[in-house]
Amino acid sequence: MKSHLQSLLSGLSGASKPSPGSEEARELQSAGSRRLLQRIRAVITRRDLVLPYSPSRSAVDPNSIAEYLDGALPSDRAAEIEELCLASDKYLAEIAGCREILDRMPTQASTPSSAAVQRMYGLYNGPVGWVSEETGPTHRWLGWRVRWIMAGLGAVLIFLVLIVLVKESGILESSSNEPVFQSGPQASNESDATSPPANKEKVGQPANPKPVPNSLGKVVAAREDLPTMLLRQQDNSWHMVRPASAVLINDHLLSLPGFQSEIQLDSGIQLRLLGNWATGRLGPQPEPEPDESAILESAVTVQRDTDFDLELTLHRGRIAIANKKPRGHARVRVQFRGEKWDLTLAEPGTEAALELRSYYPPGSPVNTESNQEEPAAELRLFAIHGQVRLQVRYDSYSLHMPPGSAAYSWNNVGAISRGPNHLERLPAWTTSLVLPDGALASLKNLQARMIEGQSVESILKEYLNKPDVNSRVLAVYSLGAIEDSSALLDVLGNERQLAPVRLAALAALRNWIGRDAKNDHRLFAAIGKKYSSTTAEVVLHLLHGFSPIQLEQPALYANLVGYLKHSDLPVRELAFRQLRTLLPEGRHIPYDPAGGRALRDRAAEEWKKLVPLVPEESVPKKN
Repeated sequence: MKSHLQSLLSGLSGASKPSPGSEEARELQSAGSRRLLQRIRAVITRRDLVLPYSPSRSAVDPNSIAEYLDGALPSDRAAEIEELCLASDKYLAEIAGCREILDRMPTQASTPSSAAVQRMYGLYNGPVGWVSEETGPTHRWLGWRVRWIMAGLGAVLIFLVLIVLVKESGILESSSNEPVFQSGPQASNESDATSPPANKEKVGQPANPKPVPNSLGKVVAAREDLPTMLLRQQDNSWHMVRPASAVLINDHLLSLPGFQSEIQLDSGIQLRLLGNWATGRLGPQPEPEPDESAILESAVTVQRDTDFDLELTLHRGRIAIANKKPRGHARVRVQFRGEKWDLTLAEPGTEAALELRSYYPPGSPVNTESNQEEPAAELRLFAIHGQVRLQVRYDSYSLHMPPGSAAYSWNNVGAISRGPNHLERLPAWTTSLVLPDGALASLKNLQARMIEGQSVESILKEYLNKPDVNSRVLAVYSLGAIEDSSALLDVLGNERQLAPVRLAALAALRNWIGRDAKNDHRLFAAIGKKYSSTTAEVVLHLLHGFSPIQLEQPALYANLVGYLKHSDLPVRELAFRQLRTLLPEGRHIPYDPAGGRALRDRAAEEWKKLVPLVPEESVPKKN
């Protein structure tokens, strides 16, 4: 007795129909059977289904499928195949396709001749046991059908690879006045009679095609007075790319904060990664506070595309792209956040700059689970020199250096520009880098230390103990750039660390959680292991900041004042920084988050006087 699925497969091509009025005919006319039959016909025509994996002795190897289609398979194994087919379209399509081919095959063709069988065996070098000698001729034919298809696909693939290799070698593009085959990139027009060529070919035999180069260009010094620091990620760790080193296809590159790294590509494109140093927001406070929304590092992945002089993915930060060809335009494709922008730099000397940042707006909800919504992201394009043509999907725009239509912007939260933005002048970062006093020496020292070749992470942690503040702040920003959030937490909770360094750790953590939707959850788990889940939630809320509506609530200020007495240093540090920003009139109050408890308690009482509308019971108690 055929199973239900076997009956449907048999009737698929009309080869064998049950007699009218029979129980099998009534079963095939049911609604469920009709739906399954429609599904079978639909999956047969699909071209997106991959060939199912069928190792020897599995439920879906060719022998088992053949026995199933002939009804010779034991009921338990047949049921296993049917469950697999009903659960996966690719297995259902494979079996239904085989059934249809067998039903349409002429009877006399079902048994290949002995000569045909020998030719088929000659095409396959694998184990003969794939098609069992114990099975019938129909089963062997099914196995060889798969092998014929594999042999044909292999021949086509080899042919295409040969075409690509010949094209890349330049054999077909050589002029009649030049030798077709070169001995190498150093080959000259004059031959050396005393020494044979290094790659001498036999007469009538072509040279081996040159391998496709994996290098896109090399790292050069951006400016003589500014050190370069470019890192490459390999095997989940970072390594320094020294000046004059090659940049390879699919390199994930990172320019650390404060450094500006330049790459000269073989295609004639100059790519600069513009690291930044958060110099701070000037105000009446004794020490400058870093702009915590500032862009610090720059990260890209460089690719090769035959239609463009450069294709890259911008992950974050600032970059500048210039046409350094001797003549003609240059084309660049920039990918980011699922978008693709095509830039045309009209002539040599044309330059464009891009800035990509992501962040959580003040007051955005904190989600301690892993399904946090994506942070806000913004990208801005600037024409620095010359004319830049921008293609965004089906829209084209023309930008030119200021004054005029010099910018174009994109974001994932609000309205997107439908045209270029007018600018009177370019942002300062496109033309210069502002560094704190003494920072240049720290940059040069770190570059020299990195060249020694030790671990990037160990060197940065070593710099956390340097005597000067700039070296420590640079190390903190750089640890955030390579996403070492654990080291940032250690700095933030270290009472012996300098206050500006802990403040830099806050800025780096805020930047880090804004890069990825899952970083909130990761930071919550890391803080919970070091302190407690309650402390972790408070820290995340303080890092996210407060919306204008939240800032109108007196209870918010009560909570911040109460957190000045909290037992955990990260909470005290964050609450203190928030109060200094929200209530600048209290900046004269002496308070050190890492100081003694008595001093902290007295300062909290002074801060409380600045918020008289706060009910006493609203102030949280210290832990």
